[in-house]
Amino acid sequence: MLGRCLFALCSILLLGAADAAEEPRLALRAPLGWTTTELADPPGRIRLAAPQDAATLDVMPFPLDSAATAGGVAKLALAKVRPGLQPQALRDGRTSVGGRSAALHVYGLDPPGQPRLNAQVSVVHTKTRWIALVAIARETAMKDLDPEFRRAAASLDLGPETLEALRAKLEVLEAAQRAGVLTVDEYEAKRSALQKEIEALQPPEHVLLQRKLKALEAAHDAGVISDAEYEQKRAALTGAKSAPPAEPTPPPPTVPKPPAKPEPRIKLYRDLRGRYHFRYAREWKAEDLPRLGGTSLTHGGAKANILVVPWTGDANKLLESFAEQLREQTQDYEEFRRGEGRVGALEAQVLEFGGTGPTGVPARTEVRVHVADGSGYIFFLFAPQTDYAAALPTWGELLESFALGKPPTDE
Repeated sequence: MLGRCLFALCSILLLGAADAAEEPRLALRAPLGWTTTELADPPGRIRLAAPQDAATLDVMPFPLDSAATAGGVAKLALAKVRPGLQPQALRDGRTSVGGRSAALHVYGLDPPGQPRLNAQVSVVHTKTRWIALVAIARETAMKDLDPEFRRAAASLDLGPETLEALRAKLEVLEAAQRAGVLTVDEYEAKRSALQKEIEALQPPEHVLLQRKLKALEAAHDAGVISDAEYEQKRAALTGAKSAPPAEPTPPPPTVPKPPAKPEPRIKLYRDLRGRYHFRYAREWKAEDLPRLGGTSLTHGGAKANILVVPWTGDANKLLESFAEQLREQTQDYEEFRRGEGRVGALEAQVLEFGGTGPTGVPARTEVRVHVADGSGYIFFLFAPQTDYAAALPTWGELLESFALGKPPTDE
């Protein structure tokens, strides 16, 4: 039995066959002594196998249209590894794969005449595909093998992130710094690393200018544009003047204006009834909801609501009552997180899930509930999957700054 033996990750790089010419190969480090095999179903799949205990880790890519949710991909991947067995869902959660957040689905398996197995399926997606990691071991050995599975998953090379994803990370980092989660040194180090990645994907201005000038010259040489049009467009790109005026006229004297006071990026919202206050990004539109007894914030397709309802029960029951209504309106419902959290200095119950709403658009939702003095406070963030990361900085600012009552000073 592998037991408590700790395998150092070897430096062997495992390469799976590319599932398409334009797709990068899957690459990760394997625990020392494990064997590796390339499999064809699906293309690009690789298997790591422990020398004992029949423990395996299958890494496999799937097209984005193969399933609508991470849960669907997990079941599809598990069926590839252990066909014919009926998995028993044990729990769902979040984990990390290749430095990125991933969905985690844990199952129990009962192969005929064999000891019970435990399966941990981690699912992450890139811009072009899903990637599933299926770790299977005897239930009694999984606890000892879990660190090896995690180290292998952490080493998976998912390739460079998209420019949009890196910018969203930068916004979340700035929100964390404003909330005091990071020290100045930690913030500067992380920001510098992200900026380097962004600059690597986004060419400098002079490189973009040279590309545009070359394209313009090619169009001129091909006769697509006339000489006059070429000169005009080139002057517009370079900022040069095609014909300077013969007698330049000096500009009239101007009286310097005092610089306008910049509008603060973060605004303070005061509930009209004096029940609470919080901060939010000025790009968002905030309005009172008198009929619902709360506040609404909107920006693009994202919406953050605070609802206040009469409630004398506990927070868990209110959360479940609210979540039940949401589940009825959600297809492919997938729960990512449930547990305890905070809203400012207040304790709260938290639920995070995804799925397809009534509009048919994949979306993500987070709900937090706090109960105090006969009232239930429901904090609700909803955003299409494509807008969710961009909404997190304002959501984090709201949660960190929320407090009951009026602000202590007139800010």
